[in-house]
Amino acid sequence: MRINLKDILNKGSERSIVVKRNIAGSVVIKGVNILISLLLIPLTIGYINNEIYGIWLTLATIINWISFFDIGLGNGLRNKVTECLAHANRNKARQYVSTTYLYMLVIFFLLSLILYYVIPFVPWDSLLNISGDMKSEIVTTMRIVSIGFCLTMVLKVQSNVLLALQFNAISSLIDTLGQLLVLILTFFLTITTAPSLINLAIVVSCSPIVIYILAYLWVFYLKFPYLKPSFKCFSNKCIKDILGLGLKFFIIQINAIIYYQTINIIISNVSSPSYVTEYNVIYKYFSCALMLSGIVLAPLWSAYTDAYSRKDFLWMKNVYDKLKLMFYISTLLIIIMVLVHPIIFSFWLGDKVAIHLSMIIVIAIYVVIGLWGSIHTTIQNGTGKVYLQLIFSSVGAIVYIPLALFFGRNFGAEGVIIYLTLPSLLWAMVQYIQVNKIIKNTALGVWDK
Repeated sequence: MRINLKDILNKGSERSIVVKRNIAGSVVIKGVNILISLLLIPLTIGYINNEIYGIWLTLATIINWISFFDIGLGNGLRNKVTECLAHANRNKARQYVSTTYLYMLVIFFLLSLILYYVIPFVPWDSLLNISGDMKSEIVTTMRIVSIGFCLTMVLKVQSNVLLALQFNAISSLIDTLGQLLVLILTFFLTITTAPSLINLAIVVSCSPIVIYILAYLWVFYLKFPYLKPSFKCFSNKCIKDILGLGLKFFIIQINAIIYYQTINIIISNVSSPSYVTEYNVIYKYFSCALMLSGIVLAPLWSAYTDAYSRKDFLWMKNVYDKLKLMFYISTLLIIIMVLVHPIIFSFWLGDKVAIHLSMIIVIAIYVVIGLWGSIHTTIQNGTGKVYLQLIFSSVGAIVYIPLALFFGRNFGAEGVIIYLTLPSLLWAMVQYIQVNKIIKNTALGVWDK
């Protein structure tokens, strides 16, 4: 029996067709993105060197924290624009876009000024364990990257608009084109200039800006002119609406940082750095299942926003049932990965990293519960019902470090993962109850917040 991909992509409701096309496009774009990353790493290391590349990665990690200064405006805008367009209210949607752009411009302009003057006073030599001779170069690099990143954050608002319009694949394509330009210009650096962290910073910072400016013109002047930002459309009421939801997303993101950015430190503290390597290698091994799930779920956030705004609960239920089927298939894949892991790790890493069966099993269980949770989180985020998510993640973040240390000191590195798994399992049960109430339109009280 011949499978016609075109028929599959064009079958179903208009919303389902959009979702399937986004998934198909995202698979291709994700593959290209991975290829670019694989090419860029050795190219960059060859241009500077292994040690300087390590410094570069550390600086990039620090700069990425700037993204959280949007205080949830991006995610709040995404939901609000989808809701407005579901009710054919283009003027209101334009007000939300214009207001978000103005606030983001003010926030990141002030932040870039603060960073410009604060960066020279940071003890980079002791922080990065480098010689004092490099401090001047590090300061210049950080100034370039931080200002570039702040400007990128403002321009990147259009990505949230595209996500709201369910153009996820296009949003991913814009990011990928930015990375492709970085790859091309880095290659030219290797053949035209001497190794320089500053030159690399200029390329990495300016390339996405060029792409985002071109994308801005396409999005707001050619494709969706009715959403073009304008000072005349600014509204203080809109910012209250966006922040009402956006701040919840912001706090949830901060809580997630506490969970995921400290786990390596805790494992190293209770066991040894070798267990940190083992955890990260195993987690990366299972990440293919997470990546496939993420590609499917990404376009569904705004699709659920649209469906919920239109009270299309039948569509929501049908997609939810298909997502549960995807979960069962992913779980089967993970079980197979557990069974064949000795062969894969022997081929992949040889005897470079010791892999314990106990760690494989606890991480596999943790990933399975995470997959189940992500299905329900997408529906909660899309419908804006994130109050319970906010409460659970906040309480979990408060008690996480002391309890993770307790479990780790009593049960080793596996104990840290076991502790992460237990509250995740409890939260998954609560999510299941809430999502079913939302889909059946019976959510009341705290379940409807």
